[in-house]
Amino acid sequence: MTKTEVRPETIDLKALFSRMNALGFPKDFVSSTLLPSWWCEEFEQTKGAVVEAAAYISRRTSLDFRALLSTDELVTLPETVRHKYKLREGTQKAELKPAQAIADRVAEVVSYACIQPVKNIEGLTAQEIRTEILENYPCVTLESLIDFCWKNGVPVVHLNHFPKRPRIKKSEEPCEPQPKQKKFDGMVGYFRANLEQTINRPVIAIGKNEKSHAWLSFILAHEIGHIVCGHVREESIIDEKITPEPSDDPQEVEADEFAITLLFGRKNASYYSLKNLNAPALTQYAQSYAEADSVDAGAVVLNHSWYKAHIAKDNEEKAIAWKIARASLKTIEKLSNAPAYINRYLVDNLDWENLSDDTQEFLERMTGIEV
Repeated sequence: MTKTEVRPETIDLKALFSRMNALGFPKDFVSSTLLPSWWCEEFEQTKGAVVEAAAYISRRTSLDFRALLSTDELVTLPETVRHKYKLREGTQKAELKPAQAIADRVAEVVSYACIQPVKNIEGLTAQEIRTEILENYPCVTLESLIDFCWKNGVPVVHLNHFPKRPRIKKSEEPCEPQPKQKKFDGMVGYFRANLEQTINRPVIAIGKNEKSHAWLSFILAHEIGHIVCGHVREESIIDEKITPEPSDDPQEVEADEFAITLLFGRKNASYYSLKNLNAPALTQYAQSYAEADSVDAGAVVLNHSWYKAHIAKDNEEKAIAWKIARASLKTIEKLSNAPAYINRYLVDNLDWENLSDDTQEFLERMTGIEV
């Protein structure tokens, strides 16, 4: 247990949970994720419980320890690095703050513990990376993209265990109340790779709860694009939603074009059939082009369906296009579980012995892995 001296004017445990709730972290998330596994109601009744709780919460979120306990200090969610938010219309930055704070902390941990020295991939073209990948793989897949990243000292982690929308009461302290709670599809930025902070490495965090390898391949390729195009030199990027749909953001357009070129070999790749294909026909269509063009069949399905949905007359027609795509992906990818596949790489590519037991437990909880 941690022993930390604090000034006597501190809040109690109930007030601490209330304060965390106002910041976007409801009590169930704090208990299940931010507090250690040995924590129990019996310990909560002890004199030092609130100090112990604040210490763990501070380490796992980078929230200021003393501010958490103080009766007269305002607690705000930290930004350990500067962020550039790419948001959908109507979304406020504050709605992504809890997810961002957790993702930042995980990114710091995996950056520090990554065994492979970081290599500079900025400036590479999508074609250069694709050519390198095709020397060892028949096409660009999620596996090949993850291998490329880790080989160059760029950790990739999937996160889906974020706090859900908390209940905000009028009596809550004014600590940036969160009326809504949202997640991001992807985040990429540079985080320190050693204690001296003399070396930073890019880290990619994927937050989309999607089991399809092809779907997360596009998100990962998009985030790689942000790195190689130099978009994250000064600040990390949080992409709330990543799709190849038209955008008025030049960086998003560039990252999308990079991703499409990396996956398909050309930035204007478009797989589209004039026929209304059902799921079996779409599967056959995708597999035939995949073999001919050295591309992933699942990626062809998504490319085709994105275009179909884009030209759909109404929401019903759009929904049908995606329903067919889902059925086709189930045939092509069968029992895929992309989040678990991504996080499996953490086991062998991180120096776990260099992490404290507390940090190991936090990372295991956030990623669903067991070391």
